[in-house]
Amino acid sequence: MVQGKAGRITMDTLDKLCIIESDAVPKEGAKIENLSTSIKITHSCGCVMVEHFACGNPTTVRKEESPEKYKRLLAERKYHVELCKEHNPERQ
Repeated sequence: MVQGKAGRITMDTLDKLCIIESDAVPKEGAKIENLSTSIKITHSCGCVMVEHFACGNPTTVRKEESPEKYKRLLAERKYHVELCKEHNPERQ
């Protein structure tokens, strides 16, 4: 998470994924859809996660760069996450 201009919080996909995977987002009643090479999970609160299975691995990370950067690049390729108003700090 990064605090941007005017004090607004900006989040990347890995930050949003951590929120979706946490206990804050209800798992019961989630709707799961198969989208060919992806899966879409819509939680009862309105949070949505799409995981793409045919995304490949990032090749732009050098050996000397941090594993955290690799995780963030992989998350950007592999997931699409939309947080509901309740769980999105960017909208508060």
